[in-house]
Amino acid sequence: MVTADQIIKRCSNMTAVRDIHVPTWRECYRYSYPIRMSGFHDEVMTSQELMDWLSQLNDSTTTEAVRVFTAHLMDGMTPSNALWFGMDVGEESDDEKRWLGKASKVIWQNIHNANFDSVAFESMLDAVIAGWFVMFVDEKEGGGYHFEQWPISQCYVTASRAGETVDTVYRKFKLRADQAINEYGRDKVCDKVRDAVDNGKEHTKFEFIHAVEPRKKHVVNARLAKNMPVASYHVCCTSKAIMREGGYHEMPCIVPRWLLLPESEYAVGPVLDALADARTINKVKEFGLINLDMAVGGLWIAEDDGVLTPRNLKIGPRRVIIANSVESMKALQTSTDFNIEFAAEDRIQAQIRKLLLADILPPLDEQPRTATEINMRMQYIRQMLGPIFARLQSEYLQPLIERCFGIAYRAGILGKAPESLANRTFHVKYESPLARAQKLGEVNAIDQYFAGLMAGAELNPDVMDNIDMDKAARYRGEALGVPSDIMPSVDEIAEKRAARQQQQQEQQQQAIGQEIALEAGTAAAKQAVGV
Repeated sequence: MVTADQIIKRCSNMTAVRDIHVPTWRECYRYSYPIRMSGFHDEVMTSQELMDWLSQLNDSTTTEAVRVFTAHLMDGMTPSNALWFGMDVGEESDDEKRWLGKASKVIWQNIHNANFDSVAFESMLDAVIAGWFVMFVDEKEGGGYHFEQWPISQCYVTASRAGETVDTVYRKFKLRADQAINEYGRDKVCDKVRDAVDNGKEHTKFEFIHAVEPRKKHVVNARLAKNMPVASYHVCCTSKAIMREGGYHEMPCIVPRWLLLPESEYAVGPVLDALADARTINKVKEFGLINLDMAVGGLWIAEDDGVLTPRNLKIGPRRVIIANSVESMKALQTSTDFNIEFAAEDRIQAQIRKLLLADILPPLDEQPRTATEINMRMQYIRQMLGPIFARLQSEYLQPLIERCFGIAYRAGILGKAPESLANRTFHVKYESPLARAQKLGEVNAIDQYFAGLMAGAELNPDVMDNIDMDKAARYRGEALGVPSDIMPSVDEIAEKRAARQQQQQEQQQQAIGQEIALEAGTAAAKQAVGV
């Protein structure tokens, strides 16, 4: 049986393991999105502290590049305006395929009708900057989904099996006394929490731990939360007591990682690659501001002649400077070359945008974006992020769809599934722009192969026997993301062809009958005239 002391001790051990990576993540946030550094620097970053951090940034190129890159990922993986996933069980029948297609569409609609888009964007920002995030997926009261981003500064993760995906998440957070009572009930919280509320100190904060981990022993298809495969414990660190024990059918915490650190469950993001350039451009801009100040305010040399006192002299508009001679004070020509500075800035900024894939398409004010450009962008992102995209599919999209499918199916909003699907495992097939870009190479190969066969068929028509046109057409349509609703099933195609063949046979029989009748009529006419 799991105790509160065990959870608190394990959380402490996980904290020590994670904290060695915090300085790296903090630096990445500092030069890109300081506001998301809250929790890694201080428990809660105030607006004044944020302004202090922002005042240390002299260039916003990294911030802009991160935002653009994140938008590219969102548009390429989980677009809200197009179905980006489907489900299959392998060799499914038309009825099974139809039900799975309908279920996918219902889940997709409910995902984007919830708060997924806003939470996913903020989560992906953390993935690009720090290399990982934690998204909590739960059932909303009254139906639907509820998505919540847990700040990674509060989260500690690990995997129960080496090399596997994260299946254990501990979150250490603080609640006000009144919030704790509203969340867990007055009878569940400790005396100190109740006393704080009773004495008018309801804003006093207390520390809690939410532990989500696999349950060692569980019941298949359990209805009681305490028997489900994934355990959930809420622990009060003040009283060292478990206030709530529950469970989930699927892992509710989605924890994708960008680039794994050696011998660790944690990761780093692409901002780390651009960190050196982000520091450099910040320093270059700092020197540039100093040079600009000298260029605008001027650099002066003055002689202390008893009347003119350079130590107390202040240069400014509408001032009268007293001196024995006009030669006592002179302006100096600075050796600053702004062209060198501007060239260095442009080069470093371009490198940052290149590393963060923010320069794939030109800005909107230069020329309109075409479908070909969008397609080229997705192909380029696919080439650059091939292995990373595969990890995001297995650690982000796959568990996300499995969790949403489980919630929707248990709620009964997917309708009754065909009995033939019982005890069969479904697989997620990705139909997002990035996923389709991975198949464009095969589509191009089919087109080139077909063109070659057509050229050879002019000399030998039998060459066309080397391709199954039906399979090629269906595969090409699926790879290009053609909606399955407008693609008839194999049986429907067979029925159409059978009906067409029968119609052709009837027409041929009618033509033969008409020809026979015509010949009979001609013969009778000849016989009548004695020919």
